[in-house]
Amino acid sequence: MSICLDFKSVHPHTSAELVLRAKSGTISVIYGASGRGKSTLLSQIWGSRPIAENGHVILTINNQSCDLTRIKPAHLAQIRGQTMSYVEQNPAVLKRDYLYNWFNLKDPRLLEGLVAFDLPPDLCERRASDVSGGELQRFILLRAVLSKAPIILLDEPFTGLDRERTERVATFILAEAKRGRLVVLTAHEQCNYADESLLLT
Repeated sequence: MSICLDFKSVHPHTSAELVLRAKSGTISVIYGASGRGKSTLLSQIWGSRPIAENGHVILTINNQSCDLTRIKPAHLAQIRGQTMSYVEQNPAVLKRDYLYNWFNLKDPRLLEGLVAFDLPPDLCERRASDVSGGELQRFILLRAVLSKAPIILLDEPFTGLDRERTERVATFILAEAKRGRLVVLTAHEQCNYADESLLLT
């Protein structure tokens, strides 16, 4: 599947034009200091915040294009459900959920992912309310990365992770991108594994 995402908006603070072009098999990073609008731009791509009047989010799948900012909410929800997995900062979860319900237990990548995200396999048998905040954060990230969605949007996925865990999680995400996924994430600093970058100053 060939996927391309063309994003055009304006800087939330300076009104400067911002353009990002992402495609399947790559990682694109929106980076900058805290408060510069990284989360705003990612939520515009997802479609939960309005975009500039002359902006667009054009999704092209196998040469079929659609501007996600120009379609009805029901159609947008359908497209998102079929193509995107989005993890915002501090996502809401049902604490009574058993974590094994979040995954396909037959997925051969699951064990590899648990190791990469430093999550003991037995934690899958617990409810979301019974694991630490850091573990829950990594479970949520892993669920998004292991989803079937060809597009993954991650808002500051490395926040709260030490350097070793950050490198392991980044390596796993990079491997998924190389499998043909389209990944867009936000970060405070430039990432050496990024194929495309957008700096917010």
